[in-house]
Amino acid sequence: MSTDIAPVPASPAQDTHFPTVDLTSGRLPDLSTAQVFPVDLVSEYFSPTTEGESIRCIFFKIDTATAADQQTGDPIDLECVFFAVPDEKGNARIFRNGSRQLVGTIVDGLRQGRIATGSPLEITWKGKRKAKQGNKFYDSWSVVALILA
Repeated sequence: MSTDIAPVPASPAQDTHFPTVDLTSGRLPDLSTAQVFPVDLVSEYFSPTTEGESIRCIFFKIDTATAADQQTGDPIDLECVFFAVPDEKGNARIFRNGSRQLVGTIVDGLRQGRIATGSPLEITWKGKRKAKQGNKFYDSWSVVALILA
């Protein structure tokens, strides 16, 4: 599935670019006084197990992640939805999911201008559904916008 979507620029409050240091200067800053950036680089795979399970999140991006092919076990690049969920301290935990239907729904929302980086969403897994042809099953999802108070 192609996702030729122009990236949505983040507002300063949504800036997720990690700070950098000029390594050519020969001097490194004192890191002991640095504050920790509130976004972890490691993303977790969101894999619901119960129909109706949902997650309230902030849409982050569509990108690829390396995953194991379900039939061969070989590594593949899997197009995923990435989203942020606040932890108990308000820091962002990054989750991802590569379900084709979920990714397609988010891509459609981006193309239609209904979803952008930073959109608050509730994503609900509606369970496995049987495909109309063959004996294959797919994940079914609901994606709705959240209205922040």
